[in-house]
Amino acid sequence: RNEVEVQTSGGLRFASSRKSPPQVQYQGKASKAESLPPSSQMMDLNIFDALNVLLPRRQSWEQLQTSFRNPVCYLNPQKVKNKKVDSSNQSCIQSLPVRRRTSSLLMSSLNKLQFDLMQVQYLREEGHLVEYNDEQFNRLVFYYNSILNHFQTEGGGSNKATRLIQTSVSTFTPALNRAYYLDSSANPLPFESLTHIGALKQLRSISDELIRNDFIVVDVILQPAALKRMSEYLVRSTIWFDCTNGLAPVAHFDDGLVDDSFAQLAQQLAWALSVNGLSYKVVKYYAISLSLQQHTNNMSPVSMSNKDELTVILWMNPIEEDETDEELDGVRIYDDLTAGKLFSQGISVYPSVHPDFLSKSGDLFIDVQSRCEDAVSELVPRKPNRLVVVKARKPFLFVGGNGLKQPAEGSFVDSQMVAFVVVVSILK
Repeated sequence: RNEVEVQTSGGLRFASSRKSPPQVQYQGKASKAESLPPSSQMMDLNIFDALNVLLPRRQSWEQLQTSFRNPVCYLNPQKVKNKKVDSSNQSCIQSLPVRRRTSSLLMSSLNKLQFDLMQVQYLREEGHLVEYNDEQFNRLVFYYNSILNHFQTEGGGSNKATRLIQTSVSTFTPALNRAYYLDSSANPLPFESLTHIGALKQLRSISDELIRNDFIVVDVILQPAALKRMSEYLVRSTIWFDCTNGLAPVAHFDDGLVDDSFAQLAQQLAWALSVNGLSYKVVKYYAISLSLQQHTNNMSPVSMSNKDELTVILWMNPIEEDETDEELDGVRIYDDLTAGKLFSQGISVYPSVHPDFLSKSGDLFIDVQSRCEDAVSELVPRKPNRLVVVKARKPFLFVGGNGLKQPAEGSFVDSQMVAFVVVVSILK
């Protein structure tokens, strides 16, 4: 274990090693424990069974494939059986049960449409989506471009999430929020192949620092193969149905994020945080993406866990070290006073708007800095395989560099920040 000290910066307290930036460094090299066979490795993790760490009710792979997220009914109408189909535009017209208002088939934004279009074009270039012939794929691109033109001309180019007027774009709505592709190039990773055992132990050993600090940072949690596999799943799978505030698409455990590897990872993190007689269960988890090409107000919706909860953030997609901007690219964490000021303005989690993010009058776009000019915060720079644990009642949001460092043109993977977020609560 590295020597740990408490540092203070910007009024927030965090646990770190003596090196800068704040982190508990773990190099990811094979330790003695990791060199053992899987059965021996897992002896330390048998506490999972004893704790009975719970997982929320998840959406299964089969449920996603057979739901109306599946685009088969409009791209391949001849394959449709026992489904009501509108022959004029080859789309499903049966309603879809939506768990979140912002994941409706008619809800999108300029940024979300650009994200979806770049993703399907990237998949096509990578040799995927082969089940769709050229005519079907070109029709899909046409739909997206048509809706983009609609947003830019009639919506004034706003990036806020907007519900489309079905009558004005009824021909194009079938393209939105569909599961065109689920990356199944590999089976879910074995339990023992996800994380570095040494890193989990190190996280476990410093978890008590959360008693005195507002967040902790640990580097290199996932094994290299797991980081690659899970990152590829997220950038390849068209599962980003929730447009949230218009800038940060999200895939939820009960709406798109069906790979069991993420459920297993959430469970391992809950175990690692269960110390000092406290046991944690997984409340929910999701993946969030943020474009690095947006120039202004490039921020995710604001999150904040409840009392007796912790939020775990893990950046996924690998990047080059010089591609990040340590002053603008990362997660910004605010203090208790800022949380109180937001509450006093009527900003809170309203489940009827969204169960996971703060909102005000139905709007998920909350600019904390403009609302609380003297807000005290700390930015934890983004780094692949970096894990951040945030205490309850601490507002935080992702920021994406405000377009100051442009990825290579046409590079979908390099243009996105992708993170995995887990919320755990005390098991009572």
